[in-house]
Amino acid sequence: MKLLRCSYGEFTQKQTIGPITWPFFDLLVIHQGQVEIIITEKTKFTLARGEALLIYPNTYFSGNVLSETSLASVQHFSLTSSDNHFELPYLDSIRVLSKGAKFYSIDSLALADIERSLAYNETMLDANFIEQMQVNLLHLILGQLAHQKSAALLESKYKTSLNRMVDSFAAVPEQPIKIEAMAAQLNLSPSHFRAEFVKLYGEPPQRYLLRLRMKAACQLLVQGQLPIKSISATLGYEDISYFYRHFKKIVKTTPSLYRQQKQVIG
Repeated sequence: MKLLRCSYGEFTQKQTIGPITWPFFDLLVIHQGQVEIIITEKTKFTLARGEALLIYPNTYFSGNVLSETSLASVQHFSLTSSDNHFELPYLDSIRVLSKGAKFYSIDSLALADIERSLAYNETMLDANFIEQMQVNLLHLILGQLAHQKSAALLESKYKTSLNRMVDSFAAVPEQPIKIEAMAAQLNLSPSHFRAEFVKLYGEPPQRYLLRLRMKAACQLLVQGQLPIKSISATLGYEDISYFYRHFKKIVKTTPSLYRQQKQVIG
């Protein structure tokens, strides 16, 4: 298997997706918001957080963003001749179609692996190591999708409310992360809220929301020349030492080294 791309894309209602045809597989996963994808101008899919399409090579597709903004990830990959020499049953389920798309409702384990794979893009680790880890995770993700449980078993009755809450935080990542207040909005105890959040997102709310905030920090570091102190304040930190601590915890390097490395790559 050859991984060609593994990245996030942010879309607004003003943008359209395609129409386009790729010569490789495209695993499209929605992380925030809602997107409509139309396959070969006939079949329409409406995707929300935790839902995905595996679009087959040489399949014509287009799309629109239905929510104000949407965050999606794409993993482009191709199957190589060497894949035929391994007994990987889940690859057989991928080969069933020659064109078209398959819909998946992703459980929290697969979604956590997808987001873990994407998180490697924000680290300063060796490029070859990152690529190998992302290929390994893609095998794991495809295997989980092939053996996924019934979507009804994975559903949380709080899915819509939790998705709305996460989207709201992503739009204003400088707001305080107050688990008790979030739980109260859904009339849940903090422990019940954490359990429902982990069921849907694959990790505790504090860490997941902190990763969203650090993703915003990475964007600010790369997109402009704002001083790190200003970025820290923009994201709601009164004490810059806490910003540094959180950034290093999630991104595995310091803000200044991250900016330098991205500038060299750019």
